[in-house]
Amino acid sequence: MKPESARFRLSINQESAMNTTVTYQLRNEHHCLQTLADRIEQQLHQAGDGSEAHFARLLDQVQELRHQFVNAHLPKEQLLVRRLTRKAGDATRLMADFLNGQSVLFLQQLERLEADLKALLLDQLVSRSAIVETGIRAIEHLRSQIALEEEATLPWAAQRMGDDEWLEIDRQVADRKLQCEHASAGFSCC
Repeated sequence: MKPESARFRLSINQESAMNTTVTYQLRNEHHCLQTLADRIEQQLHQAGDGSEAHFARLLDQVQELRHQFVNAHLPKEQLLVRRLTRKAGDATRLMADFLNGQSVLFLQQLERLEADLKALLLDQLVSRSAIVETGIRAIEHLRSQIALEEEATLPWAAQRMGDDEWLEIDRQVADRKLQCEHASAGFSCC
């Protein structure tokens, strides 16, 4: 992680871009996703002697993490990357493709973990160690993706986008939030 003092070397435009509603929301969501990941990791480390109730709680947490990622975080990330891709060209397309691939891989890992937990709760033969390994891999993957966004994507965007573009993304995020608010009922990350 870069020291806080490194932020002050940004131009005024970059500094204001790093403090837009979208970047603030993405950073908040990173914190919420990390909090959920920490809870899941803690549950995974206790899985060896876990009861059915333990695995049911773990399943709920995995589903909440997937919900937060898909319905809150991913749409903002995709709007930002889409805007950057139109503006900055081939290098950004590579970054966008990589981020998209990372998101797909993370979601596949979560789906696998969710399926294994459901099977375990239905008394099907599922290795607890396999559940732990899948879960830890998913959590590590999420953490590396968040680090990439914090250390590369957001600064990359700050260098390439003007205030009007950030405001447009903020508007699109707000519009999408109004359309999707009913989908997030019952889920909270922090």
